[in-house]
Amino acid sequence: MEAQRLNRIPRVGLDERVRDLPPLVGRPPASGMSPTMAWILLVALAGLLLLPFSSPSRELYALRDLAHIPLGMVVMVALARLFRGAGSVGGLFLAFAVSTLLVFALEAVQPVVGGVGSIRNAVTGACGALGAAILLAGRGQAPLLVLLTRLTALLFLALGARSAVLDLVDAVKQREALPRLATFDDELELRRWSFCGAKGTRVRRPSAGDDWWLRVDLQPGLRPAAVLEWPGGDWRSWSALAFDIHVDGAGGLPIVLELRDHEDTGCEAGRCRERLVLEAGIHRIELPLSILASAPSSRRLDLEHIRRVAWIAEGNLQLRTIHIDNVRLIRTPQ
Repeated sequence: MEAQRLNRIPRVGLDERVRDLPPLVGRPPASGMSPTMAWILLVALAGLLLLPFSSPSRELYALRDLAHIPLGMVVMVALARLFRGAGSVGGLFLAFAVSTLLVFALEAVQPVVGGVGSIRNAVTGACGALGAAILLAGRGQAPLLVLLTRLTALLFLALGARSAVLDLVDAVKQREALPRLATFDDELELRRWSFCGAKGTRVRRPSAGDDWWLRVDLQPGLRPAAVLEWPGGDWRSWSALAFDIHVDGAGGLPIVLELRDHEDTGCEAGRCRERLVLEAGIHRIELPLSILASAPSSRRLDLEHIRRVAWIAEGNLQLRTIHIDNVRLIRTPQ
């Protein structure tokens, strides 16, 4: 009789008992991305990063640099899904390592496909991948731990985006300041400049109150230069390029003012190269744009899209210092 009562008790299978158990603490939900979709996404992003990008707009370049943050995040999420590492520390670390190698490799091959590689962009993408990895690690954890991981991820994303955001802010200020191209009243302006064989620092002008100018220490060499990488704006409605330049020391200093537009191919015949010999002291230079535009021997410069202006001390044999200020466009009387 006892055996018959036991037989009438319903038996619960092992699968049903496991299914009825509460979920494990900290167990992340499964990702809805399939491995095939992850591979397609990775290939599409790699192709997007390898596309050559050329724009006369500094704002678009800054936005493209900023886009490396979400791109790095998407690459990280896709690789975590491929490695099935969204729920394990080891899998997340492997996905982050491969993501970082991938973004650096894509920047390294940019010159091969006609682009320009940038370590800064690679670091930006790596920060995006790290932010995504931290967010994935915090899924399903206790509320306080989730908050901490989100704040930490936000910190790394902000660090990665900082440089591109500053470039974007300065680009907006630069467009609003036209026809002034460089006054050095704002430290952000130095982001428009690069230096080759020279050191550039923003210093106060003597006896000029709060006014600033750019000090350029030209090292001995063939072509030490200070380069305004982003002169900005459409120059066609102006008549001359003007700037103040102070030459320290004694004796004349040959300076080549070189202009390039966005169609520059690396050939000097397609560039404006205006040679100036400046004695020690302050000089206020005004150069007609009509002459500068027609200076190249092979073509005419596109004044709507001037890409860079360089002050080059060609054949400099000793340490010399110059100061540059008030780079601007002006309209001269007819």
